[in-house]
Amino acid sequence: MHKPRTNTNVLEINQSLIELMAEWRISEKDDELIFTKIVGLQLKKIRLIKGYTQTRVAKAINITFQQIQKYERGTNEVKSINLKNYLNILMFHLTIG
Repeated sequence: MHKPRTNTNVLEINQSLIELMAEWRISEKDDELIFTKIVGLQLKKIRLIKGYTQTRVAKAINITFQQIQKYERGTNEVKSINLKNYLNILMFHLTIG
């Protein structure tokens, strides 16, 4: 079992990803949950690398910062259009001040 992490930096997020993949048994039942959690952690990692806040990204893609939190925690699955917009912001540039 992995020790709890806050996942507030890239190294912790990478370690959490490695440990979660080793810990969970991948099955049909767990596929969606695993995918949602990994996508959320990867989005958070990219956001942290870019130095953006959840509020700044949320404003740029016209959703609430609470929704960004839920995506990054893996609580909610990212809708495909929001994922596209989120990645466009993180991978290219953030136009909202």
